[in-house]
Amino acid sequence: AMGAAGPRHVDVVVVGAGPTGLAAALELRARGARVAIVDKAPSPGAFDAERAFLYNVDGRGQAVLDSLGLLPALLAASVSQEEFRISIVTDSAEPVSAPVALPTVDMEQRRRTPAQWIPRATLVELMDAAVAATVEQRSGPPAVERIYGYELQSITLARKEAAGGGGASGGDGGA
Repeated sequence: AMGAAGPRHVDVVVVGAGPTGLAAALELRARGARVAIVDKAPSPGAFDAERAFLYNVDGRGQAVLDSLGLLPALLAASVSQEEFRISIVTDSAEPVSAPVALPTVDMEQRRRTPAQWIPRATLVELMDAAVAATVEQRSGPPAVERIYGYELQSITLARKEAAGGGGASGGDGGA
């Protein structure tokens, strides 16, 4: 990865700092890897018209966020599917339709939190903050280097004799 002092060694380069890339970086870091995250967006959570504005984080996504210690932050920043309503607004003079509730499931039977709606930018920002907190907990070179506003042109993989080799992870849904 390209650091302030030029190229430096990392164990894994994650391409894409969206929810998938950030989750991968957090999981890899938890397992001891030195990680660089590269994204062409100028900052975490930058709005991209080609991406979904709202994410519906279901049980699988919640399990991943829980394993990363981020489920409480998700629940604090999101709206339960049970509380989410849809209204139809038209350009006519007719009144707006009454809100329509989405179908719900008996959560006592399923034993999990209902799916949560959250703006993509908010989800990315809370995950990026977790990466930043991981970086700040260490002294010396950061264990996770975040590189925003940079389009990756190439990666050089160096074979590690003792540990088996470097790696790259693609977390960019638009690539």
